[in-house]
Amino acid sequence: MVDELEKRKFQRLEIPLEVTVEIVSAHGVPKDMPLLHVKSRNISISGICLETKSVEVDGINLLSGLPFARVNRLRLSIELI
Repeated sequence: MVDELEKRKFQRLEIPLEVTVEIVSAHGVPKDMPLLHVKSRNISISGICLETKSVEVDGINLLSGLPFARVNRLRLSIELI
């Protein structure tokens, strides 16, 4: 029954990893934004789920806009053990 509800193409691994996130302008304009230190909830071949307590940093909403049409991108640094 549980398999019928799962719509993901790839298996997710429940691994908490330390991730450093940098907000990067899609236009290539450097903005001295602070680095965010977050943890991952899970990871798969197609993506990573990050947990944060805030969705806004220095007035920039991390979730604003439609997917693949957002003004800013995130540069992730992940230390794999």
